[in-house]
Amino acid sequence: MSTRISYLSAARLKDRAVLCSNFSTSISSRERSEIETAFFAALQAEGQTMQGYARKTRQVSAVGGKLYILADSRGQVVFASCINDPNFSDKLAWQMNEEFMKETQAMHGEALMSAPAESLTRASKKSMRDIMARYDNQGGATLDKTTEVRQKVEQVQGIMQDNVRKMLENQTNVESLEEKTDGMSKQANQFLKQSVDMRRQMQLRNLKLKIILGIVVGAVLIYVIIAIVQAVKN
Repeated sequence: MSTRISYLSAARLKDRAVLCSNFSTSISSRERSEIETAFFAALQAEGQTMQGYARKTRQVSAVGGKLYILADSRGQVVFASCINDPNFSDKLAWQMNEEFMKETQAMHGEALMSAPAESLTRASKKSMRDIMARYDNQGGATLDKTTEVRQKVEQVQGIMQDNVRKMLENQTNVESLEEKTDGMSKQANQFLKQSVDMRRQMQLRNLKLKIILGIVVGAVLIYVIIAIVQAVKN
């Protein structure tokens, strides 16, 4: 049974939901309660500020140890472990969290973003126990160089994938802006055309009024002239 590693857990940051967790059988219920309290306090205090692959630590006095909290590449799910051995290597602790993160992501995928609290514990129980036992046996052993290089490559791949995703999102936003600009340009052209048509209609109406007024004035003048001529004859 694990003696150095007392806790593994994965939690979603946006709603502070613990998705899966496992305690060492060697710790008491009081120690479990303090570990959970420390973890929830960390989520509450630092959850909004954690970015992709961020790392946070917090002391847990009940077991004389420390919480290691690692965020995923999107800063949406964190993977935590509690080590109650002060001689346990920090490097190895982060190595364990990274392995725990990869196995959990491979097992549950996007379910991590929507699963109810503790709903993944049963499916993840064996994996968590195996990780805790394996790293507890390693203790403060030096990391295997091949494994370390592989993890760094995978981390770089994750960052590159995030960058590609952001580029695609930006391209989509640019295309949407171009479509809106084209739409506004078409509306402006249509408004200009309507304005020109209306101006022509007004000009034609004014011309008609001038013609009618000229005819009326001409008719009045003719009437007056005829009346004067008849008066002179008489």
